[in-house]
Amino acid sequence: MFYLLNKYRNLQLLLSLPLLAWAAFTIFTQMTLCPPDGQMALFQSFCRFGVDNLLAVRIIAMMLLLLEILLVQRFYSVNKFAENRSFMPVFFLLLFLNVIKFFNTFTPAFFTMFALSFVMLVNTDFESHGKNRIFASGIIIGLASLLDVNALWLFPFLIFAMFMGNVYRPKDTFVLLSGILIVAIYLFSYHYLTDTLPALFGSYKELTFFKLFHSSASVRDQIVDWVTIGVVLLATIYFSAVLKLYFDNKLIVLRKRFLITVFLNLVMAVMVVFSSLELQQSFAYMLVPMVLIYSMISLVKKRRFFHDVLIVASIVLLWL
Repeated sequence: MFYLLNKYRNLQLLLSLPLLAWAAFTIFTQMTLCPPDGQMALFQSFCRFGVDNLLAVRIIAMMLLLLEILLVQRFYSVNKFAENRSFMPVFFLLLFLNVIKFFNTFTPAFFTMFALSFVMLVNTDFESHGKNRIFASGIIIGLASLLDVNALWLFPFLIFAMFMGNVYRPKDTFVLLSGILIVAIYLFSYHYLTDTLPALFGSYKELTFFKLFHSSASVRDQIVDWVTIGVVLLATIYFSAVLKLYFDNKLIVLRKRFLITVFLNLVMAVMVVFSSLELQQSFAYMLVPMVLIYSMISLVKKRRFFHDVLIVASIVLLWL
């Protein structure tokens, strides 16, 4: 089914449009704010702004979604994972975001997903060196971490990506880190000058992690959550193994970029574990690498029916 869908670009767009309309309808009619407790100080301030300006928050959410779609689709196309142009990333991204009910609540994951996609696209050519790109990526990661501390996990991902591209040099770590530190220094200076450092440090002490292991959901929901994790994890591992064989016959640069995507899955899985969000909301961290992997597996003809079963099973479990 998905193998055949991958051959028809017009059909991919046709199916993506109602998914986008579904997302927009949910954002403008149902979206609420994530509880600020246990979140970063800046996100708490954003929540206070959003209480009186919910429409503005919903507009921001819609803009971030549209930018996310463009960035993920552009990254997939520029890296030439598919020989022919394909909009499968758009289809899968909207499908997964809708089934996990991501748009019901505005969470810090919105900003982290955008930062990830932006950093990936800016550094698309992992085989070439660019200090300005690395420094800018550090600033973006630093800004995103002010809203979601989980964004700091993008730091090891980018280091690994440069290492796989054979352009990594030890001083690149300091260039990337300096971008993050500039944001941190600015934050510290602002709170120091406004005499609000105690409030800043207090917000860090109140951060919560590992919500996955301290869920308030019912026993039935927790069982469904763990089954979902197991199925998605096994499907991702299996798809990665199949794609490893598929890309073995491709250019070396494609094999490297595929391995970078696989490592991104690992980093995002760590984000889910450390997240302060409920499983369905924290699963958003996994979506960018999942979308890329699921779009690529749609290129593989062999055992395509079994791939369809795993994809559909993932979709159904994420919906529950």
